[in-house]
Amino acid sequence: NAMKPMMRKRCQGELSRLQAAYPGAMTLRISLDHHTALWHDLERGEGAFDESLKGMRWLRDQGIKTAVAGRGFAGESEAALHGEVGRYAAEKGVSHLLAIGPLSINTVREFGPGAEHLDSKEQLLERLQSLLDKDAVVLVKGSRFMAMDTVVKMITELGEH
Repeated sequence: NAMKPMMRKRCQGELSRLQAAYPGAMTLRISLDHHTALWHDLERGEGAFDESLKGMRWLRDQGIKTAVAGRGFAGESEAALHGEVGRYAAEKGVSHLLAIGPLSINTVREFGPGAEHLDSKEQLLERLQSLLDKDAVVLVKGSRFMAMDTVVKMITELGEH
């Protein structure tokens, strides 16, 4: 588990130094073995899930970009997993959730007020433009099939103007 060494003051100091020297150039990949503490901790050890979240918050506060890799287990319902993402985002205080794709209807439903299901990436980007300001933090989550890299590219281009 790389989070424990990353949380050491010396490592944090070096990461902060790199971020200051090369702002926005660094992205750290974080692996979560499951979206729940129970299953993640069974793989990584007790308390590892909370340690990962603590580290992710520290990275966010430093302005260091992250990419989170996760997995589910065979037999888990995709609809239920998408719903869990919506509940989790709402519990963590996310203000808006915009989604496309058939399974994300479950995410929107479980998130509640502030979530919108849209029909296309173009609609998503149009709606996102109305919400963005210079201090906005945007998480783009999607499978390779959904080709969300195009959305990331468009958001990045918006930020450059």
